[in-house]
Amino acid sequence: MQPTFWEKIRLAFYYNDAIWHNVFLTIIYVISAFSVLALLRLLGRQITRKRNDPYTTSESSRKSGSNIFMTWGAITLPLLGFPVALFLILSITLGSAGNAKVEPGVLSYEQNGTNTSVMIVTKYIANSTGQGITTGSSKSYVYAIDTDQGAKLWKTKIGRAYSPFLFGQTKDRIVLFDGSQPVILNKTDGKRIADAASLSVSDTPLKGQFPKEAQRYAWDESNQQLLFQGLDGGVYRLDPNTLTGQADSSNTLAKLLEQNADKQSQRDARIGLISSGQKDGLYRLLLNEEDAQQLREGTYGADPFASPTVEDVRLRLYKGSLLRQGSPEAADLETLSDLVFLKGNFLSDWRSNLEKASDPYKVSDFAGQEESDTARELLRLNSSSQAPFHYVDQSNGHDIFVIQHDAVLAGDSTKLLSAVDLTDAKRLWNVDTKLQLIDNYSESEDTLTLIGQTSGNSYLFTVSLQDGESLGYDFEYDRSLKF
Repeated sequence: MQPTFWEKIRLAFYYNDAIWHNVFLTIIYVISAFSVLALLRLLGRQITRKRNDPYTTSESSRKSGSNIFMTWGAITLPLLGFPVALFLILSITLGSAGNAKVEPGVLSYEQNGTNTSVMIVTKYIANSTGQGITTGSSKSYVYAIDTDQGAKLWKTKIGRAYSPFLFGQTKDRIVLFDGSQPVILNKTDGKRIADAASLSVSDTPLKGQFPKEAQRYAWDESNQQLLFQGLDGGVYRLDPNTLTGQADSSNTLAKLLEQNADKQSQRDARIGLISSGQKDGLYRLLLNEEDAQQLREGTYGADPFASPTVEDVRLRLYKGSLLRQGSPEAADLETLSDLVFLKGNFLSDWRSNLEKASDPYKVSDFAGQEESDTARELLRLNSSSQAPFHYVDQSNGHDIFVIQHDAVLAGDSTKLLSAVDLTDAKRLWNVDTKLQLIDNYSESEDTLTLIGQTSGNSYLFTVSLQDGESLGYDFEYDRSLKF
């Protein structure tokens, strides 16, 4: 997703986040403006001379006009050519040496009819490079992206933040940690409403209590408030809407911090096994042909330490009861679809509202069945017991699942997403995310927003859950991507 050489030249003439670039570009624009004004002045004199001299022939006028352009070009091109050439070389070289990475966490919401995703981006802006050494500085920004158009709505600088992240959101506000303090922004335009300094002045209970350590804060989603352990050891609660705070005597903070630690440990979980969702004792799972045959024969998981010389990563969807009355035989296991998914797994669901309820597709154990080597191996396919991400197909009411898999068997392979209807055993759409690594994702309305990396840079990728139409955003060059 890196821009081509000609795209980099075009992008160089736009202002960006590098101060040296913007100063240099301004100088070039000023020189260009003076050059154009000088040309207009020369042409104006020529027109005036022609009016005052009625004997001027058209031939002499033409020659005089040509002389003006030649004289102007002879002076302007050397004056402007060198700085422009130097500017382009520096812009392309230093621009390629920088990078942009999205920090953990994405907030998605709908506001004024626009599906929006908010994230924090830390940019490394190179100032010099040579002999294998690059120097520069890091700056962090909060971005709000229109996920329907892949366009930037607003962008707010939060400085040289160390490990910033998003806490949560209310109806009109966003709460984040900028590396040393909580900050509250307006959702509409990204303007800073409050931070620890202003809150300490205006709110007496919170004065002097804000810690600089991120691990002392937790977001209370149910009340849409920020909890933290103050410098005096007590627990405090901040309401972002009213900008007021108070002491908190509950044990909510400790529970929230424990839940956050569990969520973080499950971020990289893979799901290869789900329930049918019908309480019929049947399951859906992703297996290669060899494992499927072993499962039918009752030898799956018999030797957990055995590993093939070359692992078959071509996974297909299967359905069956898996364990029948405690027996490790699954004679009823059958192929659900001939679709092949390289290193595939069901996308897990990180939404907090589903974690509070019992998802019908989540598998944590085989209740009422005798534990066996097969059962233990099967549960390894979803060791975190997370629920799979799913949504409703409005045309038929079926639950649709998203499978993440590799485009090719290579270390730098990009990730594909396939929307699969397990009821009708068919794929609705398949898209290439252009991402080599998916870090995070969230859902807003009918749009799935992913944050991932390619060649060390972070990108945003959005896909319509209804038809798979996709867009992207390049944070390093601040440009929309069309696929």
